Amino acid sequence: FASLRRTQEERSRELTLTLRLLASDGRVQWFDLSAALVWDGQGRLLHIISRLHNVDALIRAQQQSQRSAELLEANADGMLDPQILIEAVRNEQGVVVDFVYRSVNRAACEYLNMSPGALLGTSMLAGSPAIKEFGLWELYVEAVETGRSLSVENHLFRNDILGKELYYDVRGSRVGDGILLSWRDVTDRYQTAQRIAESERRFRLLAENSSDVVILIREAQMEWVSPAITAMLGWQPTDWMAQGITAFAHPEDVGHVLELYQQISQGATRVSRLRVRDSTGTWRWLEVHAGPFRDEQGLQNGVACSFRTVDGEVAMEAELDRRARTDELTGLLNRKELFERLEALQRHGNRRHGHLAVLFIDVDRFKSINDNCGHSAGDVALRTLSQRLQRCVRCGDLVARLGGDEFLAVLQGVPRLEEAVAVAEQIRCAGREPFLAGDQELTTSLSIGVTLLGEQESIDAMVARADQAMYKAKSSHRDRVVAIPAP
Repeated sequence: FASLRRTQEERSRELTLTLRLLASDGRVQWFDLSAALVWDGQGRLLHIISRLHNVDALIRAQQQSQRSAELLEANADGMLDPQILIEAVRNEQGVVVDFVYRSVNRAACEYLNMSPGALLGTSMLAGSPAIKEFGLWELYVEAVETGRSLSVENHLFRNDILGKELYYDVRGSRVGDGILLSWRDVTDRYQTAQRIAESERRFRLLAENSSDVVILIREAQMEWVSPAITAMLGWQPTDWMAQGITAFAHPEDVGHVLELYQQISQGATRVSRLRVRDSTGTWRWLEVHAGPFRDEQGLQNGVACSFRTVDGEVAMEAELDRRARTDELTGLLNRKELFERLEALQRHGNRRHGHLAVLFIDVDRFKSINDNCGHSAGDVALRTLSQRLQRCVRCGDLVARLGGDEFLAVLQGVPRLEEAVAVAEQIRCAGREPFLAGDQELTTSLSIGVTLLGEQESIDAMVARADQAMYKAKSSHRDRVVAIPAP
């Protein structure tokens, strides 16, 4: 106030301030202060007449409005999509004849490569006359007149500012007598979709002319199936379409199918065999080649697989496998397969809560049958003895031909050595029964050694002890069973 003493003009001036004051309740509030100064004739200040007006609500509302405006502007500038506010220009009859730019965000300026000053207040039609030619004008006018939201996708538009035809998704809503618009350039997306559609058309053309069945799978459902399925499995393509990938799979292969699908969905390529049901209810073996179905951008867009029936190959491979594991003459397990199974039984301890017993069996004087009756009679003898051996043991027990006239029987879950000896005696008696070899009636006898697998003992040691017991039987006039206990 002291500074106001300097001039008469200052002395006559009323002072107005906006300031914050501490109220009696402890809150700080905004006030307008008006002060009039009263001076005496000598220019001395006599009185100050002041007036306070509470403007706290008004000031805070203004501050909030300012913050909201700044927030909206920052939000618009932070948007990745271009956004503009256009206001309608009307003629004397109130008809919309143009739009002018009232607000643009940073993304819009960057996309159009123009500064805000070059756009704000300018005519939309003057800068982009193609709006009428490409059908956007009617949509803008309808939005501002009706208030209905604007939403179009994949709209072809010649952007006069950029000088090229592009595809856009456009969204808009009325604000006052204008429209707040945002857009997204989806030209790449549209062209990619077109390429994918063309790729799928070519895919179907090739698949429909292939003898193999081709399937396109999406979301674990068969979306498309080639016509070759009718000739191969008797189904119509529509019987499989929209079905889950396990709908026709053998129950034992369902888990395998799901595992394959998961692996391929993660980018793997697989070749596998599995069984499916044909239209007659018969299970057929398929060889399936499957991998990711990728679009033009290299992104996975499903799973593509082709298959053919391989029943003949599977049967042939099973027969070859059987031959590799069995003796060709008798059909029993061969030596290699028997010892592999013995090792597995020992590793897994699968003894049916008992002992593992081995019966080493040798045909007495087998050479005399070959010498006196011929090798064909010897073959008949070996086949006959093999059948009798199998009848004397249980389903889960093992019988193998080791070679020549030697056999090995493996009994699982034997309580005691005596039970294994009893089975050996049954085998010995069965071996004495006469049989026909052509027109000759022949008889044989068997020498059998028996033992049990000892704790921590190797398979070779057990078999060697059974072999030793068998030789003791032979040296004791043959046709008998000799047992040696496990150590």
